[in-house]
Amino acid sequence: MFVLLPCYSLEDFSFYMTANDTQEVFASWTALFHPALLKASGQLPRWETASAPNALFKRKLVIVPPGCESKVPADWLAKMEEERIPLVRGLRTREELLAAALDALNLDDPGFDQDLVDSYYAVGFAYFLEDLISRKFRYMSDIDTNRLEKFFLDSLNALESDGASAAIDGLQKACDLLCQTNEYYIPSPGRFVNLTRLETENDLGHPLQEQLLTRRRRDEKTNLFLKPDWLPVLAERYPQSLSLIREERDAGRLFLIGTEFGPKPMFLMTQTEIVAELHRAQQAYTQYLGRPATCYGREKAGFTQVLPPLLKLTGFETSLLFSLDGWLPDKEKQSRIDWVSRSGSMIPSLCRNPVDGEDHRAFLRMLEGCGYSYRTDDLGTVIWSHRPGHEVPWWSDIVRINRFVPLIGETMGMAEFFKLTETAGHRRSYGKDMFRTNALTRAAQEEQINPVTHAYSTCSTLFRTTKRAEPERSEPDTTGEPTTGEKSASSHLKQSYSYGQGSLWQRLRSFIAGRQESADQHEVAGYTEERLSRTEVDKYYTLSNEFFQIRVDPTTGAVKRLSTWDPGQVQLSRGLLRLPGRGNRFSWLPGYRLSSKERDADGRTPQDGHYGYAVPAVDRIEVVNDGENAGTLQIAGRFVLPSGKTAGQFQHKITAYRGNRVLDVELTFQPKIKPKDHAWENYYGCRFAWRDELARIAIGVHEQTWETERDYLQAPEMVDIRSEDKLGITLLTNGNPFFRRFGMKRMDLVLIPKNEQGRTFRFGVGVDLPHPLREALTYKTRAENEHLGQTESHPALPVRVDSENGTVLAALPLPGYNAGVGSLLVQETFGLHTNAVLTFGPKVSCVRRTVLAGQAEPKELTLVEGAVTFPMTPYETVLLEVTQQ
Repeated sequence: MFVLLPCYSLEDFSFYMTANDTQEVFASWTALFHPALLKASGQLPRWETASAPNALFKRKLVIVPPGCESKVPADWLAKMEEERIPLVRGLRTREELLAAALDALNLDDPGFDQDLVDSYYAVGFAYFLEDLISRKFRYMSDIDTNRLEKFFLDSLNALESDGASAAIDGLQKACDLLCQTNEYYIPSPGRFVNLTRLETENDLGHPLQEQLLTRRRRDEKTNLFLKPDWLPVLAERYPQSLSLIREERDAGRLFLIGTEFGPKPMFLMTQTEIVAELHRAQQAYTQYLGRPATCYGREKAGFTQVLPPLLKLTGFETSLLFSLDGWLPDKEKQSRIDWVSRSGSMIPSLCRNPVDGEDHRAFLRMLEGCGYSYRTDDLGTVIWSHRPGHEVPWWSDIVRINRFVPLIGETMGMAEFFKLTETAGHRRSYGKDMFRTNALTRAAQEEQINPVTHAYSTCSTLFRTTKRAEPERSEPDTTGEPTTGEKSASSHLKQSYSYGQGSLWQRLRSFIAGRQESADQHEVAGYTEERLSRTEVDKYYTLSNEFFQIRVDPTTGAVKRLSTWDPGQVQLSRGLLRLPGRGNRFSWLPGYRLSSKERDADGRTPQDGHYGYAVPAVDRIEVVNDGENAGTLQIAGRFVLPSGKTAGQFQHKITAYRGNRVLDVELTFQPKIKPKDHAWENYYGCRFAWRDELARIAIGVHEQTWETERDYLQAPEMVDIRSEDKLGITLLTNGNPFFRRFGMKRMDLVLIPKNEQGRTFRFGVGVDLPHPLREALTYKTRAENEHLGQTESHPALPVRVDSENGTVLAALPLPGYNAGVGSLLVQETFGLHTNAVLTFGPKVSCVRRTVLAGQAEPKELTLVEGAVTFPMTPYETVLLEVTQQ
């Protein structure tokens, strides 16, 4: 009996056939290993190349897979018909092929036990796979086909005389022979992990129940990826499925992989929000399944570098360092990883992209990955992912082979994998740039609405955190009742960090927000190197305080120059500071990046500063506030396309505060032309430029600073542009996270891409901030509170951090506890060993160091005059449980 294959030899057998072709080849080969057909043939099946079959072979039966029909010579088919050799053609499934083969040979179905028949199928399949992998990756195979054929025939004879158990012994010998050959080339078999995922509600009912019951009969392990979102649905509509999950888990046959509700892109969340989401999910698992999940995984990309300690805090002991939608850390070739965070916290992880177990082609991909892993991976592992009831039948053959010997790979549960590889993990510490999870691109692909304004969320706070008290400074003299704008500025000022310098603070009387009368320095703008005459410079609007001055172009509305004063010299002339200071540090202007079609029609040269963008044109500039505590300029204009048409309108409001190094910027857009191209290519936003090509770029994510060289930045907290002299500009992003760099000196803040409906955006520009990240977090919190109409965070117990390099991230209530108990995250942010000192209010009665999962006993800290002290390692995150009276 022969099968025609679409290859000249197994060395050139393609791993990239279509799904139908793959199914046909596997089904055709394995169908011939039915005991009745083997008995009739008296020998093992063989294969021939479809394009050039040997005309001299003697045959009893030939199976021609439909995908090979076009390759078979017509005269050969005609000759087979002349010789009356049965041809089985046009069939794809194993059951159809078997029925056709029995009919062609005039054989009756002997009615063998199906479990025994499946064992013959599986061993025949193992023979094909072993021969294929050996020849594909080692270019030779030493399978003793004569002995293998003898073991099969002995098994058939034993089946007639002694029954099924004796036949199984013969199959066991055949598998042992294949294993010996395999070990000669591949000393250690791979590992197969079967991962069941639930995608639709239909998966929760009969398909899941049937799979769990089938695997119970086989004593097979199940690794179930179960989102907490499905738990209430299971409890309400499919209680039998929920009961089966609990029973299988208690029996040790089911390993649960958990995740958070949602899930959200984690790089956009604070560490407190991540802990809160993970803890909420663990509570759901405990409520419905009796205990929390111990392995963490994600359905969609969105991992972050700070996860290991946060997973440990919330009860996860292991993790899957891949997402089910195909994300994987770049250039990672090892399956078992000890994922180490910046703080040194480690969590064992499985790092391997799963293959789609519902696609016949994926089985060949699995074999290819298994073959290459023998060369590169110390613990070659293949993850077989599928929905319940949708896996292709070849996986059942692999599982059945493992009953005899782990020939191709050993099937195991996730718990077994981590236990087996406990001492074999490779330590990896991934930097920020390794997690290239492009949330904006994915949001565009999924047609999400408001990808920018929904990019970050806020978390409820149980505690109000405060900075260590600053020395009091005398307030400036004022005359008359301040205006509403000045009251707002004064309130804003009191909440911000102050960086004033003594006499300068006391002597400065007012801001100037109007046209500058004269200027002595030539302009070097961020978008052009053109020198401007004194007459042109005189036209600028200026906005100043004791730290910096900005000049606004009345034609385009661009901030053409942000310069700082020399603090060693002060000259006052009717409130106007004229100090020799540092030159242009930074520039920005609102922008509309043209679509690809509009850029193709742009006749300007790349040397033009506005090439690829609409040109902003000012309609009016207003001095909204010119008070003693704040100065505000408001610029209204429109975007003009190269064709002369208007793309939209904008309002650009800039506010400077006395004693504050941060400029407050608010942009409002009224688009007439909505972006339609890719989110990173066509958008409304803000364009930035600076002078130093060697400036270091660092971003703020998860209350930590990370240097980066990427062109596409995702920075929900800040972007710090710092030169070698350690003086720089910090963009306080206020949760607007998407930036795109162009070369060494330019960058865009993307605000309105495709599907974005937000129109008003706010961010800050900080000048020479001594603690940029701290100021960025304060700015975002203040902006959120102002948006909610609040003057401070949640009114509750205050806590103060008395160590400079310790930071209270935030706090959250603990569900299940009384109202007086909450958890507090504290992190070391400077990369140093330190003793953190936290001072609480008088109502705090107990502070304990703990984890939310409760695996370890909380350690009570000693309160001395309302303060606790405890050691912290670099970047360590500590969870405290605080009890109020």
